[in-house]
Amino acid sequence: MLLGVLYRSEPLQDFQAWMDKTENLLSQLNVLWDGLLVVTGDMNIDLLKPELPQVKKYTDLLESLNLYQHVQCPTRTAPTSATLIDHIISNTPNRVTYCNVLPCPTVSDHDAPYVCINIRACRFQPRFKLLRDEKQSDEKAFIGDIASLPFNIVYGIDDPDQQLDIFNSLIKDCLDRHAPLRRSKITCPPAPWLNHSDVKQLQKERNELRYLAHKTNLSHVWNKFREVRNTIQTKIKKVKRAFYQKALSSKKPKELWKVIHRILHPNPKPINADPDQLNSHFSSTSQRLLGSGPTSPSALQELVNSLPVCMSNSFNICPVAHSEVLNQLRTIRSDCSTGIDQIPVKYLKMAADYIASPLTYIINGFIANHSFPDVWKTARVSPIPKVASPTELNHYRPISILPALSKVYERLTLNQIVKYIDQHNVLNENVTGFRKGHATSSVLLRV
Repeated sequence: MLLGVLYRSEPLQDFQAWMDKTENLLSQLNVLWDGLLVVTGDMNIDLLKPELPQVKKYTDLLESLNLYQHVQCPTRTAPTSATLIDHIISNTPNRVTYCNVLPCPTVSDHDAPYVCINIRACRFQPRFKLLRDEKQSDEKAFIGDIASLPFNIVYGIDDPDQQLDIFNSLIKDCLDRHAPLRRSKITCPPAPWLNHSDVKQLQKERNELRYLAHKTNLSHVWNKFREVRNTIQTKIKKVKRAFYQKALSSKKPKELWKVIHRILHPNPKPINADPDQLNSHFSSTSQRLLGSGPTSPSALQELVNSLPVCMSNSFNICPVAHSEVLNQLRTIRSDCSTGIDQIPVKYLKMAADYIASPLTYIINGFIANHSFPDVWKTARVSPIPKVASPTELNHYRPISILPALSKVYERLTLNQIVKYIDQHNVLNENVTGFRKGHATSSVLLRV
């Protein structure tokens, strides 16, 4: 809740100057805050006489800014002045449950206006997600199972797409045995501080004491249970405070904003938009904005055929080595989301030594065919709300999540392109965008 307090002590002759100040302040508050806005103040304006021009302009201002004047009863009656009203204004009248004026003649010549406002924060609404159940997962058992998979089948097939399908099926079947997918109910926003070792140990001790207290019903056991329960609350507050201090003092903007968006300001409501409507809306974005549809495959093929014949020093994607693929698997970012193949990066990195060889064979097959696998071009689109309470399809931003293995192929290709550009000086030295070793300072130095 944001409280803005306005005072007016100028005579009514200076009403226009006061109105300009009021309009500026109310406009700024209304733009900067889209939640509950309350403005109070001693305005000394007779709102019971709307025929006055200054009062009419003030009420027009409130209406233009979608603000509502709650107090309608007189708050001051003086022999030398008109009946006056002190103001309480808000932009959400439905959240004001009651409004009245409290007489207090022994304290002041102004009665006290008051409102009852419903300021309950929106509770986190439960939602469901498909997550890998890792409670019974054993890393050594998973690696041993991966090592025994018949990846040699991949080498006996000529079609790279079929090779990739078999490769993915073997890994997914192994994953389902060790960490099956479960439909999990998320009932609260992320709270990483609850994973602290001290908190977990205290929770385990609390659960044991609670079971023992119900079983024996002894007073000293109940007292011990209450003592540990209170200790947990104190420990959680301490760990939570330390987590916030460490996160907000980080010098890495990405980590800082991740904490702000996911933990400090989580979306309390799940997305209820129709997936089919969102899909149609996102897929037609270019047509709506540019007025043109997607290019046909035949037109793309004609464009490729019209390009000049490759010269001896032209760029060509070369086959990749086993060591390159293994390095990319080990260095891929662990915080990447899972694509439609449902294979998390965590398990790919665990099995890197065993899947690098067949994956190298598959990628080289696609390089030889000058193609990119269709399954790696299919994205899982996640709609991210742009506003707090989305009501339209335009209020969502589409985030495309590709399979993690596609990033390995992309990175290997990128390394070859960058190497070719640097060796042949394709780009001017003043071009600094998306180039390693360049930043905003590089542009400023060349200006």
